[in-house]
Amino acid sequence: ENVKFHISGSDFELLTSDKFSKLLDQIRFLSENGGVIVFMQGEKSSVTQFKNYGIGAQILRYFGIEEIKLMSQSCDKDYIGLKGFGLNLKICNFN
Repeated sequence: ENVKFHISGSDFELLTSDKFSKLLDQIRFLSENGGVIVFMQGEKSSVTQFKNYGIGAQILRYFGIEEIKLMSQSCDKDYIGLKGFGLNLKICNFN
């Protein structure tokens, strides 16, 4: 399943940045190719990021998603902790 996590500090921040057009492109991709987008509120600090991984993983498991193709610009990160939630990361790419 194609998966995109989107962490936003505020609606205003999203609407006034170049991230908005990228997000629209990703939503179009998911609409055409299938997949889910998980919106999460929060900061992008390392402590918050690990907490968000856990929350996001639980959301995906709740919906029965086990194998994910992660849409991310951060493909160089180690997502090994996802296996603890029963998730298998197949591909990490950015569209």
